Amino acid sequence: MRPVLAFLAAATFALAGCGKVGPAPADRAAMAAVAQSAAASAAARQVGQITWYTPEDLHEYIDGMAPRYVEAGFRLLAHSEWRAAGADASATSPYVAADLYDMDAPEYARKVFEDPGAGSVTLPGGIEAYADPGLIEFPAGRYLVRVQARGKGQEALVRKLAEALAGALATAAGAPDAPGGGGR
Repeated sequence: MRPVLAFLAAATFALAGCGKVGPAPADRAAMAAVAQSAAASAAARQVGQITWYTPEDLHEYIDGMAPRYVEAGFRLLAHSEWRAAGADASATSPYVAADLYDMDAPEYARKVFEDPGAGSVTLPGGIEAYADPGLIEFPAGRYLVRVQARGKGQEALVRKLAEALAGALATAAGAPDAPGGGGR
């Protein structure tokens, strides 16, 4: 009887590992470091903690668009919220949401990025971005970055954070496994 139980336990363990491998903890740490570095450059302070989304729960954040991102290669989203240093800290005051989507490869990030067209701006590192009042979106290596105002009067912080994120991702791009690096 023991050999049968041992076999079943081993088979269950092996099968549990056969599913899609999720992002490693190092991916989260690297993405959080990029966000913190960018915030320091933009003189922003974080509101709350980073919220993480995987392919299994991305629909909770971007409901209708989640299948498009997942099909394109989405691995992990770091959603963070920021206010300018010294800004009103009340729960109802405006803030900026910064979303860093790990799309696994540069071509996958570009696949979900909309052509900037007439609304384009150039960020540090020569990155072409889509810009709208209160919104900047761009691909940087294997990442798609979206920085958006949540409330009025946040346009300057959106620009500062987007520029700082572009710079932080360009700086991190030298390491193969770093955000913006050589991919997987």
